Amino acid sequence: MLISASDSRAGGLRFLRVSVVASAGLLTVLDFGSLLFAGLITDWLRSAPAQQLSAGWSVRHLLVVAALLVSLMLYDEQFGERARRGERSALVRCYLTRFMLMVGGVLIIGGASGVLGTLSSGALVLWLSLSFVLASLSRAVLVSGLRGLARNGVLTEVVAIVGAGSLADRLTHDLKSRKRADMRVLGVFDDEAGQGAAGTVDDLIEIGKTRHLDWIFVNLPYADEQRLASVVRRLKALAVPIALCPWNAGSGTPYQIIDYVGGALPVTVLVDRPAKRWRAAVQTACQFLPRWVTTLLLLPSALLAVGWAQIRSARRATAFETKRLRCEVDDYDIESFAATAKNFGQSRYGYVVTPNVDHLIRLHEDARFRELYAAADYVLLDSRFLANMLRALTRRRLPVCTGSDLTAKLLAEVAEAGDRIVVIGGNERQMRNLEARYGFQNLVYFFPPMGFIRDPEAVERCLSFVEAHSPFRFCLLAVGAPQQEILAERLKVRGVARGLVLCVGAAIDFVTGTRRRAPQWMQKAGLEWAFRLGQNPVRLANRYLVRGPRVFGLLRKTTFVLRARSTPAAPAAPHPIAAAAQVRVPTSAATGLPCRTDTVRRANLGRTG
Repeated sequence: MLISASDSRAGGLRFLRVSVVASAGLLTVLDFGSLLFAGLITDWLRSAPAQQLSAGWSVRHLLVVAALLVSLMLYDEQFGERARRGERSALVRCYLTRFMLMVGGVLIIGGASGVLGTLSSGALVLWLSLSFVLASLSRAVLVSGLRGLARNGVLTEVVAIVGAGSLADRLTHDLKSRKRADMRVLGVFDDEAGQGAAGTVDDLIEIGKTRHLDWIFVNLPYADEQRLASVVRRLKALAVPIALCPWNAGSGTPYQIIDYVGGALPVTVLVDRPAKRWRAAVQTACQFLPRWVTTLLLLPSALLAVGWAQIRSARRATAFETKRLRCEVDDYDIESFAATAKNFGQSRYGYVVTPNVDHLIRLHEDARFRELYAAADYVLLDSRFLANMLRALTRRRLPVCTGSDLTAKLLAEVAEAGDRIVVIGGNERQMRNLEARYGFQNLVYFFPPMGFIRDPEAVERCLSFVEAHSPFRFCLLAVGAPQQEILAERLKVRGVARGLVLCVGAAIDFVTGTRRRAPQWMQKAGLEWAFRLGQNPVRLANRYLVRGPRVFGLLRKTTFVLRARSTPAAPAAPHPIAAAAQVRVPTSAATGLPCRTDTVRRANLGRTG
């Protein structure tokens, strides 16, 4: 199955998208490493010298051979396809079945050869247990990577259909079904401009000159051979694989299969993509060597290709719209901004953003994120790491006002027990912790569902909740970037809410003790990221070790401007809608919030604000 990107973002990954099935070969390599590593750990834990076996073999020699043979027994040819489609139950069943068969094979072969007699039962059980854990982790990581590529569209195939009519309609419906969710139909093209056609064959050729296509499906009747040959001859100019689809595609009746596209669609390949020398050599090697061998041989080149693609992508992102980014930050530390927040009041609206390394990368990549920052009333530098880097490179000292420390100070020293505090994000246990720790009597909170920012109705419910509880002393948005910045900016545009909104990210976790802060010396040295990475390496490895280092190149293309502290504006008259909300006690029914999905709680229903 040929895999290609759906747009130019993944152009540098073409070398890696020869076949998803290659992931099964990579899995064999990972299994071999896992089994060998498990054996070495077992041998080390036994605290015994390497025991000599017959014919001069040692236990470690035996481990290498056993790891190689056992990894081949765990080989799953359909792993890539199942992982790409998210068939987790099938992956788990296949893995457990193969592992049990592998254990049986080890016991039978080891017993027949007498090798088991030289090993203790405890060492064998330990080796199998460690092997199972490490092999499971390698599979989980590989599945997660493939699913991430699928979500980002890297594994999506873009196809065009030639030939309008009922056959094309049925094929289009079949490709758009869940079974073909990894395919995107560009359109149906027909010279006769039939109903439902997006254009002619000439239009398709013009589109193909500027847009990447993975396949062209010809859906013409077999009887019209002359027309079929003419269309194929014209389409050869695009150097795109051309396939003839069966007339009964999508009908559930048996096919006469010659090749597969998308892992499930049977086609007859009329014209294949022209093979370059390197690609032809790889295809030839794959015909004679096991897939795991070719994967192992090509892995270094693949890693170099990925690295080069990331470098080119970073260069394109930094060159987007502007060659140099202007990043404005306000001249506030924690003490000075706490005084400003204390005097902010509840008669006007403003929101605070806290740039860190990840935000700086987003500012270079995303024009919309730059707009959210430009609309913010306060920009407070959240990263001591960035401050230390700027101090070392440019000798500039920028004040740091970390979101976690600022949130703790505002809740402990500025907010009073009777103030209305609105929290978006977190969980029920954390809210009870805030109430108990700070004695808040008017704490209200709302828990939006995962991925709510892509659901307009969920976003509207969230905005309406904040506005219904306006005016407030503080509103803490703890749903992560860029979701929290989007909410803050939309509240400003709508002009109903009154109070100070802070985009605090994971600060609620630290304030309530859900997550442990790094030691003070690590915080001052700008190494808090390393402490967090050690606490949750699986979730944060990509952010801190893969994405984060890009900041070193972006700092050279960023101009930091220190803005003077703003003078508080005169209090504005309360908005009429906000004033009405001040005397209203919203309930779950009043706000239209589903009780089981989005949680709303009022600590003191007798208060009217």
